[in-house]
This record gives sequence, structure tokens and C-alpha cells, in this order.
Amino acid sequence: NKGASENGLYSAVDTMDAGGSVYCLSRGGLYHYKFGGSVMEQLIDGNMNSLGAPACYPIALTMIDGQNLLVAANDTNATSGTGIAVYKYTYSADTPARPGKELKMYSLYDNKEIRQSITRFQKEHTDVYVNYQAALSEENGMTVSDALKTLTTEIMAGNGPDVLLLDGMPVETYIEKGVLKDLSALIKESGGSYFENILNAYQDAQGQMCAVPARFTIPMIQAGSAYFTPGEDFNAFTERKDTMVNMLPKNVVEKFWYTCGAAWQKEDKTLDETKITEFLTKLKNAYGEYDSSLEDVNTAAGVTTEGGGTERIKAINFFMGDLDLAYGRCNTNFGLYGNMDYGMQQAVNEKLEDGKMDLMPGQADHVFVPSMVMGISSKSAQPEMAEEFVKYLFSQEAQKVSQSGGFPVEKESFRSVIDGHQYEGKEDLVAVGGNDEGEVLDYAMEPTPEEEITKLTELVESLTTPALQDDVIKEAVVEQGEKVLKGEQSPEEGAAAIMQKVNIYLAE
Repeated sequence: NKGASENGLYSAVDTMDAGGSVYCLSRGGLYHYKFGGSVMEQLIDGNMNSLGAPACYPIALTMIDGQNLLVAANDTNATSGTGIAVYKYTYSADTPARPGKELKMYSLYDNKEIRQSITRFQKEHTDVYVNYQAALSEENGMTVSDALKTLTTEIMAGNGPDVLLLDGMPVETYIEKGVLKDLSALIKESGGSYFENILNAYQDAQGQMCAVPARFTIPMIQAGSAYFTPGEDFNAFTERKDTMVNMLPKNVVEKFWYTCGAAWQKEDKTLDETKITEFLTKLKNAYGEYDSSLEDVNTAAGVTTEGGGTERIKAINFFMGDLDLAYGRCNTNFGLYGNMDYGMQQAVNEKLEDGKMDLMPGQADHVFVPSMVMGISSKSAQPEMAEEFVKYLFSQEAQKVSQSGGFPVEKESFRSVIDGHQYEGKEDLVAVGGNDEGEVLDYAMEPTPEEEITKLTELVESLTTPALQDDVIKEAVVEQGEKVLKGEQSPEEGAAAIMQKVNIYLAE
């Protein structure tokens, strides 16, 4: 029915009225259906409370009566050791179904950390409804270019969002055009201790910060010594053969876009065709001959995903390739590293015997990928509430929310995400990583050693170059780069096609 199709499968049900009606829970909230009727009634909007939070997975529902219910849920943010929580919901006639104040928020891709934070923010600000819209989904088929044109039109007309999640958007262009407010004073008020090198990714010469990353990922690589030496540059890495066995061309190009694209931009914001040609030439050399049977494989390295932001993030996530590396289907594993699984990393290194992890090589050095980049529209209809919400996103409470969307930029929150404190005092916990092939990699779930926390913290502090944020350019690079790696065109032809597409876009 409509409720299920719009809000996902029902996770828990209960009946009342001697079985005459049924109450159903889904991501969208609580629904009621009276048998024989034609309408599924929504009683609780999941967007307005913890029922719709990404970290909350309802597993049982008990209707006490028509106005009170209990929900048992697996909640990754619960304080209990098991992660199971029981929530009681009570009907209130005095509480409006939707608050009077509306804060509009927009992003290209859906973001779980944002959704989790919205749920918490609305608990403390019951008079505010955060209307969060993610433009791109597998269902609507909209392109990044179309979404950005629509967004620009709405902003210029004064109907745009109050808060912008700028991931994938032309951040620097928006800053130059005065679309975004300066957030420097607001961030100072947040009171945290931050990685300044990440926080100041878009700070201008006057100290203004019109776009600020709340999280970040790091392009990382893991491999044995035959295929990678820590600290080596892009030239040395791409001189080797067989470094990218069993990897889809599309995913390879996209991952290296992050460590190379930042080196292509000239002062006038146009791209350097020579650098792009060099990028495609060296990548093709390392990639070798394309194997068309890859399209049918089902390894993490070979899986291709289309459409929504979450699926695209999976395709370039570092941890998607760890089992393929451990069991020899791939010779290297690289991608965006945004959450630490120390036990798994060590298990893979031991399987390789001489495995090492380090920053991924590229034409740019010490690259990080700003993520959850926040901005407030200079034409916001709710500027004070927008500031309140963005300030909350940089608080320790919001920063400690972890849905694998990147490391927190606040230092104490960063440590809490990587230190494995949840395993403290729990002896003999073992995780089992595996796949359908029967391959299993066991590893101890233990607190992260202090020296490893220090090592990763120092690595983060060494990062100096923000990756280029503009998914229209990225899509052109991935589309043409894939053709080069498949042998359908030369690196020179690919670079020329990229330049043509990007120049048309930049002129718009």
C-alpha cells in the first residue's frame, strides 16, 4: 500500500479492537489501518521524532491503548550495553502535528548523519520543523547539472533553502557569488576543539568561512609491498602493472579524481588539460587491459552502483574492498576512509604478511575530502534558526553521531569515533567478516591502541589540500576516464572531451 511503498517495509506491527485494526511501524512513522476501510492513517510522522532516525531500527511494537505505545528498538546511539532501547510514545492534544516554524534544508545526496542530527535537534526545538530535501535519488532520475540549475533559480527567486549541505556542489563559485553567509563567528560559538586545517578548507584571505566541513574523509590505500610503498608518489605508483586487477574502470577513475582533481584547477578556475592528459595516461598504464567480464563479477571491488548518493559512496568507500584484498582478488585496496575499523585493518595486513596503509597517491599531496560541508543562504528566510541548526551540527553531541559518512571535524568526537571505547572491558569479542564465497576473516574487537589513535590523529593534522568539490566536473571526468581505461579512446581524446564539457559548464 501507499504507506509501505513510500516509507519502506513495516518493521513491527500490533493489533487492537480484537483484531479489527492493525498498527504498523515503518521509517515513515506509525500507521493505523481498520480492516474493511480504504485509508491507511498516519498517526506519527517519523520525521518528527526518533522513529525515523537512521540509527533507530524498531523491532517490536506494543499498543498499550489508543494513545500510548511502547517501541523496542535497536538504536546505535542507545546508552545500554546491548544497544536495545525501549521508547514510550504518548499522544498529546496540545502538540501540533507539525510545528509552525519551518527550516528548509537542501542537499544533492541524502545524508544519514544529517537525518540523525535533525531528529535530535527537533527534540530540543519542538517549535521547528526541519524540511530536509535531497535532490537526487534513483527514482527521480535528475542529474547533478539539472539539480543545480533548479537550485540557483530558486535561490535567485528568494524561494531557496535556508541551509545548504554543499557536498558535490561548486562551493567556491557559490562563495564568490555571495550566495553564502560568513559562518566564522558562528563556528567560534560552537565551543569545540577542531582540526583547523579541515575546518578552514574554504576560509578566504579575510578570514571569512562561508562554507565549513563538519566531517571529512581521507583517500587511503592498503596493499602489500609488491604493489605499494608508503609515501610513494603518483608517478611511482602508476609505473607498476597489475595494481588495479579486478577493479571497475568507473570506480578507479572516481577514486583518483579526489587525489588528482585538486591539482588541475588554474587560478582562473579553468582546468589544465595537460594535467588531465597526464592523469589519464598514467592511470591507463597502471590499469592495463580492460576485462569486460568484470561487469558480471560480484566482488566489492567489481560492484558498480548507480543513482543515489548512498550507493555511490559505497562504491568508493575504502572498506568495501578489504576482503577482496585479503583473499587476493585485488592487489591493492583504495578509496575514501571515513571510519576506523582497526581490527579488520590489522587482520587484512596480517593476511598480506607485509600489508601497509597510507595516504593514497595522486597529483595533489596530502589530500582530504571535505564532507557534510555546511552553508547558510544569504537569502535565508530563517537566518537565526539556520544559524542555530548549523551551530548544533558542530557541537559534540552532533559530531559524535556516526553513520559512516566521514570523520568528525571536532577533535574529541573524532577520538570517540576511532578509539573503540565500546569494546572496553568486554573480553573475547570477535567479529566475523565474510562473504557468500565462504571466506571468513575473524578479528578481535578491542579498543584501538593509543599509538594508533595518535598516528591517525597526526595524519589528519598533516592534511593540507581539500579535494575539488564539483560533481558536474567529476561526472565528466569519470565518464571520459572510464572510456580511456576501457580502451575506447586515447588519454588525449578523453582529456579533450572533458575540457569541452567542463568549459561549457563553467561558461553557464
